[in-house]
Amino acid sequence: MPGECCSPDELCNIHLRRAFEGAKGLAYGRGDAWAERVAGRVGRAALREEWPDTPKMRTIARRLVADLTQDKRLIEKFAACCAEQAAQRWRFMGRRWR
Repeated sequence: MPGECCSPDELCNIHLRRAFEGAKGLAYGRGDAWAERVAGRVGRAALREEWPDTPKMRTIARRLVADLTQDKRLIEKFAACCAEQAAQRWRFMGRRWR
């Protein structure tokens, strides 16, 4: 994706934007799958609680999207999308099972 203007680990603004738009759906999808995996392990009762926003969860989100890019700025953006979607999916599942 990067051209002569930048490197994969430090994209220029144009390539950063293009890469984000091209792969943000994958980050959101991984957030959905993550919340569903956690719900499957902890059970319905846990869905009454909020999705945790902790350093550990942010680290997990980064790990889940790290293969999408080498640019650290994009990893952070993708991780935010992933965590946001996991929290949204968690709330949805919680409402569904009440």
